[in-house]
Amino acid sequence: MFSFGSWLNITSTDRILALLLGCFVVFLAARIFLSRSYSDVASVPGPGGGHWLWGHEREIFLNPAGSKFSEWFEKYGHVVRYKGAMAHQDLLVVADPRFIHHMLTDNPYNYVKSPVFRPLVERLLGRGLIWAEHDEHRQQRKVLNPAFSPANVRGMAPELRARLESTLQENGGSITTNIMKWTAIATLDIIGRVGFNHDFKGGETQEAKDIQKAWTDQVNAGMETAAFYAQIFLRTFPFLLYIPVDAIQKQGDIKMVINRLAEMFLKRGADVEKGRNLLSLMVKANSQGDGKMSNKQMIDHITTFVVVGHETTAGSLNMTLLELARNRACQQKLRDEVLGLGREPTYEDLTNPDVLPYLDAVIKEGLRLHPPGAYMDRVAVKDDVVPLSTPITTPSGEVLHSLRIRAGQFIQIPNISINRVNSAWKDGQVFRPERWIEPGGLPLRSEMQGGWSNIMSFSEGPRLCIGYRLALLEYKCILAMLIRNFEFWDTGAEIETKFSATMQPRVVGKEAEGAQLPLKVTLVEN
Repeated sequence: MFSFGSWLNITSTDRILALLLGCFVVFLAARIFLSRSYSDVASVPGPGGGHWLWGHEREIFLNPAGSKFSEWFEKYGHVVRYKGAMAHQDLLVVADPRFIHHMLTDNPYNYVKSPVFRPLVERLLGRGLIWAEHDEHRQQRKVLNPAFSPANVRGMAPELRARLESTLQENGGSITTNIMKWTAIATLDIIGRVGFNHDFKGGETQEAKDIQKAWTDQVNAGMETAAFYAQIFLRTFPFLLYIPVDAIQKQGDIKMVINRLAEMFLKRGADVEKGRNLLSLMVKANSQGDGKMSNKQMIDHITTFVVVGHETTAGSLNMTLLELARNRACQQKLRDEVLGLGREPTYEDLTNPDVLPYLDAVIKEGLRLHPPGAYMDRVAVKDDVVPLSTPITTPSGEVLHSLRIRAGQFIQIPNISINRVNSAWKDGQVFRPERWIEPGGLPLRSEMQGGWSNIMSFSEGPRLCIGYRLALLEYKCILAMLIRNFEFWDTGAEIETKFSATMQPRVVGKEAEGAQLPLKVTLVEN
């Protein structure tokens, strides 16, 4: 039995160790108590269990993009807790509209990108809009916003159409069966010309080939199981990002390729008096007002717009073509509408939903099911109380109308799953453009999100995609031209989608071949 006398007989070193151990136990107990006394996260329902080392995160990675989150939203509600890997705190995944609006619109700088995501973005794209936070993001957005105004996007429309027609001609009026290769070239060509007055010549220039190879290598590596383990280890041991391992360092290859181009663009200069391309507008905007950006910042923005401006549009377009190939009646209805216009669609035709309503509906449905950015993550900067659209009933029966969270809480926003929630969309996994036209086809206002067309495809709030107008114009222009000239047929291949920087389709059973989307393509019969 312990006595004060026995304590006196312990050596001073042992006493110190015992005191330190006691202090640690008290600290740990206090931390757990304080965490649970403020945070409601432990009471949020979720799948439970999980792998002892990988939690639920490996399960999420190994399944098709968004599928586990969709399953959990149906089963547990629109705020779900799941187990993190390698003893990471429990994570939240949310589809609740008020929760998301509170984070992204009302308090966008109190919920920042994770400390793992930002270094990866910096390595891939540089310190542009996607990387920036707080005042730096506000300033960058202020300078760049004018370049993406409706009037300026309209001014880019003729060049966009000319570039698309040229790309079709350079490909002999036909396109390859792996539709991904053609759309990637087409969108890169368009962003090159419309954005920076640069001709990638149908993907035949060396820099175009270098960009395509670097991006393909990047996304294919990101779909491998090893990428999951790398992500988890980087989150746990961030210093690993800087070790000279080839697989990690290759993440910067595409940035180096485009940085060289960007430097050339800036040295060549832009005709700021007459230019209507994105570079000219950026240079003009940067020369006016306060907060002028450095050449390095401009280069990072160019890199961001080249990568994001072609790959995200191509990704959603690819999957929309697959949906139309599988839904022949929808495809023919769209073709009849476009051909029935009796002329090439103008900018006004493409931006007025009353002129081509079914094209508008197909675009919205394609973006709903296949958003360019499938996932976002955020980390709470400080303790907060978050309002909820739908109360949470905890396992103990308590009803929560808001959720207390602590600083450091990791939160996932899976746009691909949010856009498909059945409680809002009824048949959320089904491609059905008519929902955007027919009365009562859309969710109730209280069930809708706050982004473009009340879906999360371009995010919402101050971080809503700055180039969404140009992306929509490009998307509609390409789809209208393709559907007027070609028919798309399903090959019967089983396609799964994986998330690797953006959404990537691949053929089940041919995973080793990387991202691909085989479609049969034939000319429309006159």
